[in-house]
Order: sequence, then structure tokens, then C-alpha cells
Amino acid sequence: MSNKKLTRPESRSGTAPVVTRFGTRRRTPTAAVCLSALLLLVSATTQAQSPDASDWGFYGGDAFGQHFSSLDQIKRDNVNELTVAWTYRTGELGEGFTAASKLTFEATPVLAFGLLYLETATNIVIALNPETGVQKWRYDPKIDRKRHYSDVAGRGVSVWEDTDPKHEGACTQRIFVGTLDARLVALDAGTGQPCADFGTNGQVDLTTNLRIRDRDSYEVTSPPAVVGDTVVVGSSVGDNRAVDVERGVIRAFDARTGAQRWSFDPIPGDSSHPAAAEWNLAQASTTGAANSWGVMSVDEEHGYVLIPTGSASPDFYGGKRLGSNRFANSLLAIDAANGKLVWNQQLVHHDLWDFDLGAQPALVDVELQGIPVPAVIQATKTGMLYVFDRVLF
Repeated sequence: MSNKKLTRPESRSGTAPVVTRFGTRRRTPTAAVCLSALLLLVSATTQAQSPDASDWGFYGGDAFGQHFSSLDQIKRDNVNELTVAWTYRTGELGEGFTAASKLTFEATPVLAFGLLYLETATNIVIALNPETGVQKWRYDPKIDRKRHYSDVAGRGVSVWEDTDPKHEGACTQRIFVGTLDARLVALDAGTGQPCADFGTNGQVDLTTNLRIRDRDSYEVTSPPAVVGDTVVVGSSVGDNRAVDVERGVIRAFDARTGAQRWSFDPIPGDSSHPAAAEWNLAQASTTGAANSWGVMSVDEEHGYVLIPTGSASPDFYGGKRLGSNRFANSLLAIDAANGKLVWNQQLVHHDLWDFDLGAQPALVDVELQGIPVPAVIQATKTGMLYVFDRVLF
């Protein structure tokens, strides 16, 4: 596998995505401006590109989460010449939204199929012409704006293309987005219409068959991972409310039908669970969280999805969850075909400080004695950077 080199992660983009052009300098460009400029430069020649062919077809740039653009037209010696080419405003000002004070713009746009896709914090999905900034379509999942969501964030969408030649017509190219009210929605990438053959009228209710303590505190705030024709989704859990909050079950769904393929619960339910020895099982049955609220990365060559998890509940008291609480605060490698755990590394044992693994894992090749080794790099809230061989465990 040939991976691109790792660079610094992108900065948050603010409330108005901006695309730039070369010319007389008018204002100091931000990191978001530079990112948008990179997207603009490739748009003219990639009108029908797949996510893999795009220079930024995923939240992290590529499926590896490397946050790196291979384009070289913008350099240190000419970045000061960038000027604004267009600005698009989402229009989301929180009207009628109970949690309007929490609204932010955290989405990283992705470029695929000739369009630029993004979402608002209220999960409105928008498709733009990347050259002009003109809106092509807009889809509103109409979440209940009167509810008191524990977190209000929408970090972006994921795109997928059906490569089966037997499938033609609408929804062969799809946009997947998770919502604050815990739905997984599939949209036609060209029109923004829900894919009728996915779940029920284009959506799957992610609260089904889960213990839900507080309906407003179980959400999806990051784009799902896509591996082949499998869509993997985590959850955001308000994890300091109580002990028995919602569990951070990770699930995979068929990209065409929305049928669930597998689930993986980081918290043991019985002694057969691979982490059972490092929990008090009686306490584990009432413990929640250990969820993956951040962005996952995909190793398609080996069929893995790399999943960072957060702390078990409650955040700051561990007396009701004795043991190391393994698989919480951990990096998990899951076989995307069957949901089986391949390997894991717990980076904070028995967390008492809310040290979730929030950063997206970066998959890279590290050269050791002249030999490239497939590795994964995980940044943490502790200030430590961990590097693991992602295959030999």
C-alpha cells in the first residue's frame, strides 16, 4: 500500500465556507481558506470523480485520515496572493432551536462526483458547485429543534459509489450523514433526495434495540466510515449524566439496503466478551458510554476500520466501574466484514479525567530499516502521540 505523507490536521472552518483565487492580496487567508482553495483547483478537471480519485473525498482528506493534499499549486511563497473567489453562507442561525447557543460550524467539506458536500450543525446537508459556490441542492432532515441535545455538532458527511454494474439509476452515488436525533440517512449524491431502498424511506433509526436513558443525549456528530459496501457508525453520548447512560455500541450497515450487518459493544455484557477480565461484570451491565464519537479511519487493504473510543460513564468517578475498563479510551481495529476485534490498545486505563480519544487515527507507512511498515498514529488528550504497527498484533 502506498500512503501519502502525514501533515498537520486541518483547522476548523467557521460559519461560512470560503473559496479563494490567486490575485492581489485583500486579507490574510485562514487554514480553511487554503483548504477550500485546494478543492477549487481540482474541481474543473474532476467533474465525475469518485471519493478516492478526489483530492479531498473524505473528512480527513482520504480514507487514511492523513489530512494531506498532494496538490502543489499553493506554496509558502505564493499563499499570500490568495484572495476570495466566492463565499457561501449556510443560513443556519438557529431559528427555533432550543440549543441555539451551542451552534458551531465544524464540518469539513468533501469533494466528490463534481460537487462539494457539507452539513450544518443541525444536519442540513448542502451540495455546492465547487467552482462558483452556487447551491445545487439542500436537504433538511428536520430534526426536532425543541429538544435539548447534549452536544450540537455536525462534522461532515461520507460519500459512496455503488460499483456493482447491475445497479443503475438513482442513488448509485450516495451521501451518508448521521443526525443529532440518531438517524443514519442515505441521500442521492446528485439530487439530495433520500434513497428509498435504504432502511425506511432513506433512513435507519439508530436507537433501535439500544438502552436509551435520555433520548436527547444519544446522537451522531461525526461522519460514518465507509468500507466497501459497509457503513460503520458510532455515537455521541452525554457521558457524565449518570452511570447507566447509553452504551457506545458500534454498528455496521449495508450501504444499499440499510440492513444491520454487525455490532460491537466495547463494554462487556458477559464473561465471553474479550474485555471481561478487566471489568467488574456486575457493574459493567449498568455502565454506559465507551463510545466512538470522533472520526474513524479505514484500512481497505487489510479490511480494518480503526476506531477511537471515549471514557466509560460517568467521566469523573470510577467507583461504579472497577477495573481498567478496557476498550474504553482505546484504539480498536475491527474487521469491517464481520465486526470481530482484530486488536486493541487502551491508551488511558480506568479514565477519571474524560480523556476520550477524540482525534481521527492517521494511517501511514513508517520506514524502519528501509522497510515501509503499515502503522497508525493516534493523538490523545494526554499530549501523548502513539504509533502502532496496525497489522502485526
